[in-house]
Amino acid sequence: MNTKVTIRDVAERAGVSISSVHFALSGKAGVSDETRERIRRTAEEMGYQPNTLASSLKRSTQRIAILLPTQEGGGQYYYRPVWRGCMTTSQK
Repeated sequence: MNTKVTIRDVAERAGVSISSVHFALSGKAGVSDETRERIRRTAEEMGYQPNTLASSLKRSTQRIAILLPTQEGGGQYYYRPVWRGCMTTSQK
């Protein structure tokens, strides 16, 4: 079975909290040098690789675009109420 090692797995094996693993692996203050080294060694032994996509989602603002046909266009039963909602919200 080829499962991805998570920060939770590293924390459990090292006997520390998830936030301690986060602090240690990201170089932030909050853990002793001894604990930081133990966590780093444990993560390396387990083959832990940070999920860069997950961390970028947490750190940055995400934008969502909604594309609709024209107000007069097709989809008369669905799109018109959506347009009304968009127009009402944007005018506040």
